[in-house]
Amino acid sequence: KADGNCWEYIDFEGYSNGANWDAGNSNHNASYSIFKKINVTNGSIVASNSFDNSSNSGITFSNSVNRKLYWVGGNGDWSDSTHWSLSSGGLPGACLPTPIDSIIFDDNSSTSASLNVTLMDNAYCGDFIITVNAPYVAFSNSNSELNVHGSMYFDRIANIQASLNLRAYKANEVLRTKFSYIRDLRFYADSSQYLVLDSLRVGDLNQNQGSILGNGNYLSISRYWGRNDSLVNQNSEILLNRAWVYNYWDVSNASIRINREMHLYGNIEANGS
Repeated sequence: KADGNCWEYIDFEGYSNGANWDAGNSNHNASYSIFKKINVTNGSIVASNSFDNSSNSGITFSNSVNRKLYWVGGNGDWSDSTHWSLSSGGLPGACLPTPIDSIIFDDNSSTSASLNVTLMDNAYCGDFIITVNAPYVAFSNSNSELNVHGSMYFDRIANIQASLNLRAYKANEVLRTKFSYIRDLRFYADSSQYLVLDSLRVGDLNQNQGSILGNGNYLSISRYWGRNDSLVNQNSEILLNRAWVYNYWDVSNASIRINREMHLYGNIEANGS
């Protein structure tokens, strides 16, 4: 039996080709857990208030309802429920965001012009939204990670120093960042495509899974690692400091500036660039 709670989910993830879980010819229960790439054999798991984060088998999930959660109370830690409310500026104390919940920073998130969010534990959300009238939002660097399972809709600039993992499994998601600085952006999206709607500014970008459609927007990337899927950004401007390209690029008619080094192991379409 594995029991988390709505303030601290248990995260089960099988890496690479996934993990096998031998249930020992028994049926087990779990609650407030997140599963990805877990194959249960010789029995089963019934997971209540839990989330299927793709590529699982042998697990029965109870239905969960997606919510809109609003940050309130100014500076604080993501895992502190006193910063989450079911309404803008509303009562605090809501259960922490899950991979299917949209989270919103707006004008009622703080009485100050800026706010800082810390991550004492790994954090999860569906869509990540910052409204135009929100304070300046900064996420501190930490050993914990922010996992975004939907799209990012920023209508004002922010500073994301925490590692940000994009883990969507829907076919199409959106990145609109208002040229916010993202120190460490990692794509772990199964069969998803991200449409970039405006300029993207990143320190380290790891494209492990999931395609990037740049839509002709300016990309500024200090260090890029492309391991799988594709990056398509025709008729654009791309600034790179260092890059290791093992995947497919289509950057036809693009202006590409490389300050230090670029290692090409994949296929690149760059006619007119």
